[in-house]
Formats: sequence, structure tokens, C-alpha cells
Amino acid sequence: MKLFRRLLAILMALAVLAALAGFGWLERTYPARVLGPLKPDVVAVAAGDSVAVCPGELKLAAEQAGGDVSYDPRFDPRPTSVEATTVALSQGVGAAAVVGLDQAADGLLEGSTAGAGAASGGIGGSTHEVGDQPLVVRATSGSDAPALATGGTATVTADGDLRGIAAAACVTPAVESWLVGGSTELGSSARLVLVNPGLTSVTASVKLWDAAGPVDAVGLTGLVIPPGSSRAILLEGIEADASRLAAQVIATGGELGVYLQHSRLNGLTPAGVDLAVPGAAPATAVVVPGLDVQASSFDSAQVSLLRVLNPSDAPAVVSVVLWGPSGPVSLPGLDAVTIGAGMVADLSLGGLAEGSYVAHLASETPIVAAGLSLRVGQAPSADAGVGVAAPEDFGWSASGAVSGLVLVAWPQLGDGTQRLVLGSATDTEVAVSLVGTSGVSSPVTVNLSAGRSVVVSPADLVDELWSGSGEPVGLRLDVPDDAAVGAALVLVGSDNQTIAVLTPAGRAAAAQALSLYPAL
Repeated sequence: MKLFRRLLAILMALAVLAALAGFGWLERTYPARVLGPLKPDVVAVAAGDSVAVCPGELKLAAEQAGGDVSYDPRFDPRPTSVEATTVALSQGVGAAAVVGLDQAADGLLEGSTAGAGAASGGIGGSTHEVGDQPLVVRATSGSDAPALATGGTATVTADGDLRGIAAAACVTPAVESWLVGGSTELGSSARLVLVNPGLTSVTASVKLWDAAGPVDAVGLTGLVIPPGSSRAILLEGIEADASRLAAQVIATGGELGVYLQHSRLNGLTPAGVDLAVPGAAPATAVVVPGLDVQASSFDSAQVSLLRVLNPSDAPAVVSVVLWGPSGPVSLPGLDAVTIGAGMVADLSLGGLAEGSYVAHLASETPIVAAGLSLRVGQAPSADAGVGVAAPEDFGWSASGAVSGLVLVAWPQLGDGTQRLVLGSATDTEVAVSLVGTSGVSSPVTVNLSAGRSVVVSPADLVDELWSGSGEPVGLRLDVPDDAAVGAALVLVGSDNQTIAVLTPAGRAAAAQALSLYPAL
């Protein structure tokens, strides 16, 4: 029965594609004077399901390469303490379906409702274990409201090569994804994961850029990802010793969820791990939220930064303004930065006062950007050995401004703190509510002044707003439709030495209109 339904779904999809191709042929074959008198029937197509892909567990590079690896116990990179969770959030009819990737195709066909979710037409959330494979969240649209599926994954690793906090929002599958982040220089690993939660095979092509320009790499085109499966690519095996990377993933035959696991070592000392997800497509105005910076000087070597890709064939002149706690801040040297055609540049935030920021980048040439917030731990004691560095951790912030209804996962792990960072170019108001398995709390209004960042503590909102059962698992933001707000949830470890940033990534399903011409 499952095989029959899958074949039926494939045949229906082929029929739709054939019909659309026929419309294009009709317009090319017959001139406007023939088609002009023909009035198409406009058919409204209701909003469909919304799907999100949540990253799976972290992997060591040796695990990705395959085979059993033996380590000296004194230098074993594997962690002994890992805490991880995935939060699924949804708006839709009935409970959200939350299934493993290998069950995604069957789950989507059968309408599985594993895991608690939203009440009919409402908003809800649930928590799930992080497994070897990604999870897929699916929400079903109602007659009066489109569905929205999203969530987030967070992992706290206490030791080993992957020490730190890694977090990312569940991503909406797309035919084109722009991802900025990662490196393959000595000690770094960049693991690009392509996830196909659909019913048919998808062919992917990956284009890479580094500091010198486009990477002429072999083996990144014609990548076939079967339905209900994923494919991981170690970029250090494609382009070694690249200090800064950016990628574009194009999917043919379906849509792909894309994310990147980035980890670093400084000799034998862990230097951070995080998950990077796609951000906004190339644009002349880009917002990067959730920059959480420690105090530093202008000449510091270890600083937070902005990474910018210029994918065009002409140089881009980029100006950066940071919306901070006290208002707009312009750093020397960032008012007009020239980035060569096809190049990736890291813009240092050294000299910025400690605090939480939202960056606004402007350029006449479309650019893509992301942010990196760095934490440097305490230096080791004298008896730790010569040349042993202080541990580090970092968090990548994907670009993008939000409006309308926004759901942000709130994975509560360890004893650290969480802060919601908001910023806007104009004066506006954002209503913030808590989301739990039993529904949504009453909202609190947060006033945003133009060019000024505001920090909201979700833990403080619990005392003020929460009266439901269990603990909240997410945040609901109601942003005016005409506003563009930078929003991110920053997760900081209890020792203030580990960090991750979770930026909203869900996209609601949308209704469409289809024009049907009569047969000639």
C-alpha cells in the first residue's frame, strides 16, 4: 500500500509538471493575438504542508570518513558527556508529524502524528531526542491559516574535540540555499549535509567560494540524494586550507534541507563547534542578528566577525552599521570595505564594546553574509604543558530579517543562560509569547527603537507569563508585516565560555493561484 501511494504521488507530480510545460509551449507556439481573447480560469490552490529539517547529532571527521578508529586514551577526541535535544514547533491542523529522516517519505504519505504538536489551527511544540539522522517536522495547513513547521536542535558537549555548544534552527527545504560559514584550514573541519525529506530523488550541485574566489572543485555536481536520505561532504577533502568559506546549493527535482557542522582545534585544544544554516539570498541590504561579543581591542587576533561573500563579477563596496544597546555603532574601517568579485572576506569586530548586536550591511552589489560570535575560555594552568592554548567556542548567525508570525525554538540545556536579541532599522513593536506543549502564553510587548538592540530574557518571561503545564519550548514573535526585525536566540554556557546562536529559519506554506487556458 505504501509503495502504491508513493507511485501515485510521483505520477501526480509528473502530471502537474507536464501541464505546466504545456502552458509554456502554448504561449511560445501561439502569438499574443491568438491567445489574447482567451481568458484563463484562475484556480486557487490552498496552502499545502510545511516541512522543516532538524540537524542530527554531531560527528567527528573520523566518523564521517568511515571505519573503526583507535585512539590513545590520553588524546581521545570522543566526548564522554553530551546533552542534546531537538525542539519541534508548528502551527497547523492537528499535531505536527515528527519522524526520522528514513521514515519521512512514509510519514508524509501516511500523515504520521508522532510527537505532540499544535491544537487545531493553533501553535504548539514538543521535544525529541537527537539521533544519528536528522528529524523531519511536518505541519498541515488549515482552511483559514497556512501551516508553519520549524524548531531547533542544540547540543552541549563537555569535553573532547567537539567541546562547546552547537545549535541551529530546523531549516525549510529549498531549491536554492546560500550558506556562509566554516573553514578547512589546519585543525578545522567543515561537514556539509544535504537532506532530502521528499518522495523523489534530488540532484544537487554545490558551488564554493573562499578568500581567493570561486573554488574549482571536482565532485560537487550531479550529487544524487535519494528520497528520505542525506549526504554529507567533508569540505576539507574538496578544498584544503581555506580559512573562510561560503557555499550555494542548487537542488534539481525537489528541495533540500542544508546545514554545515563546523569544528576547530588549536593544536590539541578544542577551539569550538557549531551548526551553520542558510541565510538570506544575495541582496543589497543584509541584516545579521545575534552577534554576542566580548570586549576586545582593534588589533585583537581573537575577535567576533562578520563574513561576507560577494558572488558577483564586480567588486562590492560594503558599509556596516551595528545596532547596539546604546544605538548605532560604526567601527573604523567598516564604513566602506571593498570586496573583490567572487571573494569571501572576514570583517573584524575588534574594538566593539561588550554586548549584543544586530549588524546591518549595505552594498550596491548584492552580497551574502553571516556573523561569528567568539568566546575565549580561561587559559590553562602552568602545569598543563607548554603551548597548550585556552579553549574557544563560537556561534554562527545566519542572515535574515523577519516579519509576521515567527517561531523560535528554545532548547533548554545545562545551566547556561539564553537571551533573545532583537533589533530594527525603524521604531516598531514586537509581541513576544512563550510556546509550550499545551499552547501559547499571553504576550508581552517589546518596544524597539531604530538602530538599537534590545535583549529579552526568556527565563524572566516564564515568571511573568507562563501558567501552562510543563516548561516552555519556544518563543512566538508577532512582528508587524511592514517591519524587518533582526532576531536571534543566543545560548551561553554557565561559565560564559561556550556559545551558540539560533536564528529563525521556518517559512509558512503559502496559497497559490494557477491560470488554466482552455484547449485550442
